[in-house]
Amino acid sequence: MSTYITPDTNHLAETTTKVGPNRGKSHQRVWIEGQNLINSGFSRGRHYVRHIDANTGTITLELIATADVGYYKAQGLRAYKVSGKDSSPIVDIVGKQIEKLYGDLDSVSVHYYAGSIEISRNA
Repeated sequence: MSTYITPDTNHLAETTTKVGPNRGKSHQRVWIEGQNLINSGFSRGRHYVRHIDANTGTITLELIATADVGYYKAQGLRAYKVSGKDSSPIVDIVGKQIEKLYGDLDSVSVHYYAGSIEISRNA
């Protein structure tokens, strides 16, 4: 079982990504894909959990071991799975959380770390 640690070292990259509609539906989405995910360990099929801090407007994605999925579920956290292809993994975050945190924005900052990703309002 992994322990949640706020990323402050091992910063690998920083990008921005659009906040956009979910295929014409009412909820917003943040879509992340590509090599930066791979470099951070987010390859297709890996599990992760989301930590949402509404006060700072930050979503932290933390990789977890498949064996720990049940533990996180018992703690009230949903485990998500990286989708896409081996060469182009995808993390797609959709829903009311995105609308509440970033509904007024066109894009967000994405910081990549070894084993975690932090999504936040642009500075």
